[in-house]
Amino acid sequence: MLLEIWARSIWRQNKKLPKVGSIVKTEDGEGTVVTQEVLKEAIKVQFRKDDITTYKTYPAKDVKVIKNASGNDKDSIDNTVDSEEMANLKELQKLEELEKKRQNNRKRRK
Repeated sequence: MLLEIWARSIWRQNKKLPKVGSIVKTEDGEGTVVTQEVLKEAIKVQFRKDDITTYKTYPAKDVKVIKNASGNDKDSIDNTVDSEEMANLKELQKLEELEKKRQNNRKRRK
């Protein structure tokens, strides 16, 4: 149950963020969204100038979408979950398993 609630929350937050592959305008210029940090509501933007590529992370509220990514881009939640979110997911799964065990133990005692 906790896992489902968490997944729905992530899905809603994910919809608020610019998709991977979108062109955005930041305080540092125009760039391409390369990752989403859903829990932090932030995006990592790639900038290319001449032969130099740089990356910077911005709060999603501080960028303006110039061009949305097409539906074919890799923007699913599986591709946007970073290591911190995966750790949180694993912890929630463990907590959910413990809760199920507790409920089963309570039923057996009755």
